Amino acid sequence: MAGNTVPVMYLPLFADFEKAGKYAWGAAALAFLYRALGNATNKSQSTISGCLTLLQCWSYWHINIGRPKLNQELNSDVFPLALRWKQKLSGLRAKCDVVQYRKQLDCLQSSEKDTITEDRH
Repeated sequence: MAGNTVPVMYLPLFADFEKAGKYAWGAAALAFLYRALGNATNKSQSTISGCLTLLQCWSYWHINIGRPKLNQELNSDVFPLALRWKQKLSGLRAKCDVVQYRKQLDCLQSSEKDTITEDRH
């Protein structure tokens, strides 16, 4: 499956839009993302799939690695959540690649890892 296509086998799910609106699409997207993250942990893997906007928002909220600065011009109730951060990175952070991000994540201290897994409210 490419990033912009959907297999034909899913078309029957949209035959009835009323019924389709009651499906747990968020749970399906999260499950697919979890599987993609599992695959991405292989060092031979160079790409990732899934709902990357969801992953991006989660990582911006919980991890300081690769996160742009908060956009101070917007109020805190902005939707979607990803708009709270400025979209472009600058300087050294903009030049990071997957290998550099993996190294930074591997170097997290245990206290930093604990804050990643805590629920932020």
